[in-house]
Amino acid sequence: MGIKRQHTEVEHGEDDDNEIEEDEDILANLSAAHQREVTGEPAKKLTKKEREKLYKEPTVEELKQMKETENLFHSNLFRLQISEVLKEVTLKDKHKKYAHNLIDNLKEMILDIPASEQIRLTDTQWFLKQKVKVPIYQPDDDNKGQFQYLPPSSICVVGSYSTNTVVKPHSVIDLLVEMPKGCISEKDNFNHRLFRKRALYLTYVAAKLNKTTLCQAMKFTYQHGNHLKPILNLNVQGRSINVNIIVCLPHNTYKLETFNVNICNINVKWYKEITQAESKDDVRLKPTPYSNMAILEDLTQKTNTEYIENILADLPAFQDGIKLLKIWLRQRELDMGYGYFSSYIMTMYVMYLLSQRLLNKMMSSYQVFRSTLIYLARNDWCVKAPSLFKIKKSLNEKSSEFNMKSVFDVVFLDVTGHYNLAYTLNKAVYQRVLHEAKLSADYFTTKPNDAFDLLLMTSVAFDRKFDYCFHVDNLKSIQEHGDTLGGLDKLIDNGGNYVYAYLTSILDVLEKALDKRILLIQPRSLPTPTWNIDEDCSNYNDINCITIGLLVDTFMSTKSVEKGPTADSSEAREFREFWGEVSELRRFQDGSICEAIVWSKGSTFRKKRLVISKIIPYVLKKYAGIDLEDIRYMGEEFDVPLHIPFPKQIDQPIYGTGEEQHMSVIHTFDGIKKSLRGLSDMPLRINNIQGIHPVFRFTDVFPVMALNQFKETKKVNDHYYPTRSLVAPAYQPTLPVTCILEGSGKWPDDIEAVKRLKAAIYIKISKDLSLDKSLKVILQPTHIDIFKNGFVFRIKIYALRELSIMKAFVTKTGVLSVQNNQKSFQFEKDVIALPKLSSTIHGIYQQHNTMCSAVRLAKRWTSAQLLSNHVPDIVIELIVCYIYLSPAPYTKPGSPGSAFLRFLQLLSSFDWRNYPLMVDLNTEFTAEDLVDIPARFNKEREKFPLMFISTPMDKWSSYWTKDQPSAMILNRLALLAKESLHVLQTQVLQPQSNDDIKEVFRPPLDSYDVVIYLQANQVPRYYQSIDYPKDKPIPTLRSTDDQIFPVIDFDPVVKYVKELEEIYADRALFFYDQYGGTCIGVLWKPRLFQKRDFKVPNLLMSKPSTRGSEIVLEFNLQAVLEDFKVLGTNLVDKVEVKTQPKTDV
Repeated sequence: MGIKRQHTEVEHGEDDDNEIEEDEDILANLSAAHQREVTGEPAKKLTKKEREKLYKEPTVEELKQMKETENLFHSNLFRLQISEVLKEVTLKDKHKKYAHNLIDNLKEMILDIPASEQIRLTDTQWFLKQKVKVPIYQPDDDNKGQFQYLPPSSICVVGSYSTNTVVKPHSVIDLLVEMPKGCISEKDNFNHRLFRKRALYLTYVAAKLNKTTLCQAMKFTYQHGNHLKPILNLNVQGRSINVNIIVCLPHNTYKLETFNVNICNINVKWYKEITQAESKDDVRLKPTPYSNMAILEDLTQKTNTEYIENILADLPAFQDGIKLLKIWLRQRELDMGYGYFSSYIMTMYVMYLLSQRLLNKMMSSYQVFRSTLIYLARNDWCVKAPSLFKIKKSLNEKSSEFNMKSVFDVVFLDVTGHYNLAYTLNKAVYQRVLHEAKLSADYFTTKPNDAFDLLLMTSVAFDRKFDYCFHVDNLKSIQEHGDTLGGLDKLIDNGGNYVYAYLTSILDVLEKALDKRILLIQPRSLPTPTWNIDEDCSNYNDINCITIGLLVDTFMSTKSVEKGPTADSSEAREFREFWGEVSELRRFQDGSICEAIVWSKGSTFRKKRLVISKIIPYVLKKYAGIDLEDIRYMGEEFDVPLHIPFPKQIDQPIYGTGEEQHMSVIHTFDGIKKSLRGLSDMPLRINNIQGIHPVFRFTDVFPVMALNQFKETKKVNDHYYPTRSLVAPAYQPTLPVTCILEGSGKWPDDIEAVKRLKAAIYIKISKDLSLDKSLKVILQPTHIDIFKNGFVFRIKIYALRELSIMKAFVTKTGVLSVQNNQKSFQFEKDVIALPKLSSTIHGIYQQHNTMCSAVRLAKRWTSAQLLSNHVPDIVIELIVCYIYLSPAPYTKPGSPGSAFLRFLQLLSSFDWRNYPLMVDLNTEFTAEDLVDIPARFNKEREKFPLMFISTPMDKWSSYWTKDQPSAMILNRLALLAKESLHVLQTQVLQPQSNDDIKEVFRPPLDSYDVVIYLQANQVPRYYQSIDYPKDKPIPTLRSTDDQIFPVIDFDPVVKYVKELEEIYADRALFFYDQYGGTCIGVLWKPRLFQKRDFKVPNLLMSKPSTRGSEIVLEFNLQAVLEDFKVLGTNLVDKVEVKTQPKTDV
């Protein structure tokens, strides 16, 4: 199932009338009995004609609509969903009417602007008097020429509004103002004079419009983020519609060939002083393709707009299909900014598909949308460029596409064949579009029920899409290393914007360096600046940071050694030249001698995940001169909450983020299993041995470690025992292991007799295992504790016969029957469901090596919010499993950080009230399950818990959420997740030097009524706390020679909280962090402070009070607070009241 959200919008007016009419129709069709039940009035008897009307055959129009749905849409539901979303994003008629009037008024105002006197191109004094500044940044120049404002030769609407493809809420009308030929001189195509004149013309229009009262605000911005092409944005008072005034050059002023990609229109001498060694010819003849394309965009805009308008005018389904495609782009943040895949490119691609007869005019909006995504996914424009140019007769015209490909990474030719619609489109961004299109095309077939939500309703945020991202600051160094990134000519061609000029080269170098380690690389779009018309224009030198996202291959990205070509191969030289001094010859295990690079000598999972963070700084320093301190790689921060700085000890693995410690426990457990399976002379064979502690499925937040306890305990024989020490011994949990015995018909029918037989088996196992000197075995009536390598395994044996005994009961009539009860439910949960689930989750971890840290990060966060005793750990594990097994619309997380962010996003937005969370473990859900489970859930909603998680092995029982969390806890969890997600998004995308990921792991204590503070030294797991003092020693690992049985399961905080919950269950809720938390939050239950009658049942925890002249009882707050201290003697430090209660009468 996709992530569902509630979408509600209340419309008034006409919709209210429609609802009344619908209600009347419904009542008319009800049976008489049902009608009486609804209205309370008797229904009159229906005549024969009225009865026939109820079963009237469908009309021709209804049959036509059903046929269209069958042929043109995936399903009736999909059609309804598309209709609703189109209704939401389409401009209403009243807004269109207002827009028409606004356009007419603006046209009239602009056409009435009188001509100006001639001024020099560099003269800006006139505009300063008008309190308007020219919105283009260029170096000091000696541009010759004059400028004179003349009324425009034409004004027309272009873009989305002209083709009826505007998508709310970003309702913008593009008004194209064409400069007259009289404003242009013969040699204005050189040295950016056209850009300068274009900006001056726009400034003059802005100055005149600024004197009117029509506009609430006027701001300059850039067309598609291009700093050479400013536009004027008008915000009309009281309206949500904005207007962009776009000045364009007269379309027939120059021949289009003047701006061919191989022609130079900028003299370097104009831009920068040249050395004597350079010849003028060399300077003049360097092509300027980007500047040329920017001008051709103006010269071809009318032609291309007319082409679109003529086709779309009579194709409303295509208009709607384009709207859906625009929503798809916007949800993936792919349509905004310079170098991105604009909605204009998408519209032109639909036109291209139609021209190639890959789409036909009879298609529905759904088919246009679906087919366009499929063709977008199948065709790589870098290999074969789409072209709207139809006539290719002459040799020059045929070579146009070839010339374009020699300059631009991505090519899409327009109607004229001269303009590349994708000239600014960054190759990395295009690869992301291709990637998203492939994913989306698959959803139509693999997830037909969820396709609508995944494609159109769910946003794909940059921070959650990419596994890692890094930020590059101090971009000045890029300009200084321009020679290695493209040279001066590329900088000049991009108007001096060194980020846009060299970013592609930087991405190419990174892609080559990271190679198979990454699946995708993409720069985040730089926000298009806007500024007031009286302010200096935005300077491209103000760009102080770029953000680049990486989608990694989780297997290849962790390789710490880069194996290159063999030493005697022809590729070895190229390898050495690219990598420089880090490359070295190295002999590998297969005997080959190859060029190689060792990026990390550490063996921990944590260090392996960060190999890429070593490669990126080296490459950026070598090729772009960017220093290490100017690069911030976001990834290591998410390891901080899981890291404990244990001192390094001999024969013990280094503690990175805990993965290695899981392996140590599993290795020891494998030895225990071997010993159990090797037992001889057992009355019954052990069929299954399964550890059920989180450490066995690699999800223990802080995996069990053999820690020293001798300082805080006393030794009696071969056991450690806790004392009244000032410091509690380090926490040592037992690791429960479930053993299922083979079936037998000799088991008794009495549960007590079964327990005695099991006790005899425990004695037998204990005796046999005690023969192994490497094991210390402690026998108990209900289990066996086995101590090995510092870990304590608690072995419990079960027979499935116990379940049938628990369910059996004798009816009043003496008949033996079977019925589920609380004991049988608990047995099924602990003995059957949990071991199977543990094994399954362990299997998922083996497929996704980042899941271990992701689950533990999510559990650590949940506990840090003081919700340890309100949200079961296994619930968090299932939610994270869902993120890995059903990642759409994302791909499977490749880092703990991205998985954690998606976890927070799911918690904050999932509609638990209306949808079940279906975790398809081992892909065992059938197609029928995917339909039946949600249907039954909605039909019988009251039978299921608020948070309902369904798995193939637990479709309806809801073992893990039956009792917890409550509605209040679930709402709080969603609120905390939303706030945490916002904080982390800011830290990931806009990092500051003082950022601290621990911020979201610190609970907000002000929301509690009372906070109980604990003495840190008495908290056995204090070393696991988020803010453990750096100067405080970490518990050390015990020696392998220490075979003294440790203090196990000793956690006074857990016992204290349980005691509080038992005593004050009907008066308060208690919240704590099981991982070293030193405070307990208390929330009083509603109406606790209401005065009550003086009666015996009300005497507990009460004190006398008055209500007028009557003696009553009220809650004795001070006595209860004192009881908190007494119950926690030596553990509680202080009790602080955060909220002063008000006693109600």
